[in-house]
Amino acid sequence: MRFSILHTVCLSVVSTMLAMTAKPVIAQETFEYKGKVGDTHTYQTTAESKQKQSVAGQEFKTGFSQTAIAVRTYKEADANGNLQLESENKHLTVTGDLGPLGKYKFDSAAEKNESGSTLADQLNPLFERIATAKLTIKHSPLGEITAVEGYAELLADLLKGNPLAAQFAGGGSNEAAKAGMAELYLPFKKEGVKTGDEWETEFKIALPKLGNATGKKTVRFDGDEKLDGKAVKKFTVTMTIDFKLELNQGGAKVSGSIASDSSSGTFYFDPEIGQIVSAETTQTLSGTLTAQVGGANIEIETEQTQTMKIKRLDKLPDPNAAPASKTETKKAKQ
Repeated sequence: MRFSILHTVCLSVVSTMLAMTAKPVIAQETFEYKGKVGDTHTYQTTAESKQKQSVAGQEFKTGFSQTAIAVRTYKEADANGNLQLESENKHLTVTGDLGPLGKYKFDSAAEKNESGSTLADQLNPLFERIATAKLTIKHSPLGEITAVEGYAELLADLLKGNPLAAQFAGGGSNEAAKAGMAELYLPFKKEGVKTGDEWETEFKIALPKLGNATGKKTVRFDGDEKLDGKAVKKFTVTMTIDFKLELNQGGAKVSGSIASDSSSGTFYFDPEIGQIVSAETTQTLSGTLTAQVGGANIEIETEQTQTMKIKRLDKLPDPNAAPASKTETKKAKQ
């Protein structure tokens, strides 16, 4: 049987219509963290917090910044891809303007840090230990932090009778360390994802002597990206958190709630090495706290902006080296 011109035209029209209505096949990708025994990765993490509080008509502003450089060494990897690593801090710098409490500065590479002030006496011992801390971290290939060990044991004796240091240490529990480490990882999906897909993970955090928090992290896969000439995968992250505070400090009891107002973050993941190579997040929170002091209740309106930056480094930098000038930094990038 021979097709006529009319048959050919009709077949062409039908084929075109089917092609127009067919859904394109979009490739899906899966992502996992990788680590072989002996692998090492060096990271620089900077966390900053700016806070404004209104107390009885008076306004107080405080700021705090902490930069840590740590080497993560993989110790174990089981058949299911679950990983165990040791994270060892190599350098720590801290600066703070804590309003009525004064200013504070600490550098683990300095020959001598300031002493004699209330802040130095209470915080120096804390940061001296954190500066060389070795923690055991366990996580799944999908980025779930299953355990952090060694933080509570490191600080237990030091935090007794030192409520200010306990506050800066997040209560000093392994659960607090686990919550902090979770901020450095993306939670991946077991199923494949395509560009534009979003997923959510919920979390609960219990911080002894401080309170508890509940929240949700939303991740969106944004596809391929180039970072410093390297092919990476880009992810956008937002987070909501509601923190219920229950704090006893120096004869005063502080309680209340602080919750997220806004949140944004960008993570870059290198699938070849199975690691985050760069990230930056910003979050604003606000709430009302009540301080019970000497039988009186004092309301505190608080606003906070928290930022975090993570960068995987090619090598461990010299903490005593002079900082590069803007011109040198620009040339290095070129």
